[in-house]
Amino acid sequence: MALLMCILPAQTAEASTFKIPSDAKPFNGHYYKLYSYENGMEWTKAQQLCESLGGHLVTITSSKEETFIETLPGKDSNFYWYFIGAYCKDSEWKWVTNEKTTYKPGEDWPSTGLNLYCLKSSQRGELNYCDSYFAVNAYVCEWDTSTEDILPDQVTLTSVKKASYKSINASWKKVSGAKGYAVYMKQDKGEYKKVADIADPSITTFTFNNLTGGSTYCFRVRAYKMIYGEKSFGELSYPKSVKLGLVKAASVRLNVKAKVMNKGKSFTLKATETSTDANEPIVWKSSNTKVAKVSSTGKVTAVGKGTAKITAITKSTKKTATCKVTVK
Repeated sequence: MALLMCILPAQTAEASTFKIPSDAKPFNGHYYKLYSYENGMEWTKAQQLCESLGGHLVTITSSKEETFIETLPGKDSNFYWYFIGAYCKDSEWKWVTNEKTTYKPGEDWPSTGLNLYCLKSSQRGELNYCDSYFAVNAYVCEWDTSTEDILPDQVTLTSVKKASYKSINASWKKVSGAKGYAVYMKQDKGEYKKVADIADPSITTFTFNNLTGGSTYCFRVRAYKMIYGEKSFGELSYPKSVKLGLVKAASVRLNVKAKVMNKGKSFTLKATETSTDANEPIVWKSSNTKVAKVSSTGKVTAVGKGTAKITAITKSTKKTATCKVTVK
């Protein structure tokens, strides 16, 4: 009986939780998606996951709906059973939504008993029952809401190509219904970082500038739309990458040669490579980190009293330029 106390009808989710996956399938004003898991899960966990997405385990209330649902697993599905949103309480089968169970999916409802949950065959369509510890590899979620709540489609990146020795251009297909796009980039084996937030959905291209040669840059894009006042994102595009060729520098110079600072203050040095189209990476070093530290982008921070030499070094040709920093 204690287990039965945990079995509650699906609650109407708050509006902001309705974010239907873009690949959910529509039928008669509702949306459906089949999820599969290699290691399987129990009925209660499947129902919780559906509720967390603003939906519930699927209910089947007509022969037409049942025929549609039976198309979701596909002919080549690698599982036999999947959960649906029915459970047995007080020797009676119930839907998680409290809808009437006058329509009987499959040939008939399974036998009744305590703590039973319903599953359906992906091959023959019949129903069966299991206890609370039985795990299967698939379940179907259903959403009773409108198309306005569907997340935007996955973005398709059409091209990523070099625009110059220091820039790369990325283009993608427009996503219907999107309100904008977020663009992400990573350099070599680094982490993806968001580099652009485009609020105009008609813009489907972006140019990344001030990049360094000899590196591989990888890009991903995802669309978003506003759902109940929240920026809600679709899936990230598959990545595309391009490598910028290295153009060596003949020399390098800094915008500041000497600087007097107070402890705790900071400023940013800018290194300029003098050769046309040179795009070598710059390595920054401090001769005394107890006096001044320098970041990978040339930001200098005063740490303690004294003098330090900040050096910019071209990574390949080892050309250098220095700035004397005095901290009072």
